[in-house]
Amino acid sequence: MAIFQHIIRAMETLDVRPGQFSVLTVIGANPGLKQIAISEALDIRRANLVGMINGLERRGWIERRAVRGDRRAQGLYLTPRGRATLSRLRSMAARHERTATRLLTAAEKRQLLRLLARVHDATA
Repeated sequence: MAIFQHIIRAMETLDVRPGQFSVLTVIGANPGLKQIAISEALDIRRANLVGMINGLERRGWIERRAVRGDRRAQGLYLTPRGRATLSRLRSMAARHERTATRLLTAAEKRQLLRLLARVHDATA
């Protein structure tokens, strides 16, 4: 929890929650993705995601665009401002990771990642 609280405090400087960071990251890596795909990828309830998407759009970080061949669907894209924000957030996350693992050797970091992946797999 202490590690999680550290990154939350860092992201609060930009008024961003970890879930919003995750959504921005997924959109940045998959431009044009539909909301339902983001919901499934991040295991966020659709009703909760709608509010988050609306908030990110109001902040000028993402935009909706019509999906070619499906007039009802909209794909999500980062705006230039959204890309800049995501870049800042990634830098914060990298600094956080360096701080959290500064006492570990490279081998210990690799071992930690392997163990965390196993914990994730066991709970997925």
